[in-house]
Amino acid sequence: MLEDAEQTSPTQQLGEHLADTMRTLSLLTLLALAALCLSDLTDAKPSGPESDKAFMSKQEGNKVVNRLRRYLGASVPSPDPLEPTREQCELNPACDELSDQYGLKTAYKRIYGITI
Repeated sequence: MLEDAEQTSPTQQLGEHLADTMRTLSLLTLLALAALCLSDLTDAKPSGPESDKAFMSKQEGNKVVNRLRRYLGASVPSPDPLEPTREQCELNPACDELSDQYGLKTAYKRIYGITI
């Protein structure tokens, strides 16, 4: 009977094996990260005349790259496309009253039967 209590089930053995594997993988990951952090990265920057060509001053960069200028052509606001419809609705008192209550599109549709 004692031998039966000491034996573990296959599920427990599999769980222990997976736990050992995870511990090993975690340890290897930490060691790889430590090796990467401790490696000498001082030689990562190239030194020489070719590395100076890769960078330029702000003034030179501004000459090369032109900024996008916004709203150059929009000095005058564009005309409202609903303005003719609004004027026609204002001439009809029923449409004008409905547009005040429900909005221009709904009033125009009710009075004239046309969807804007």
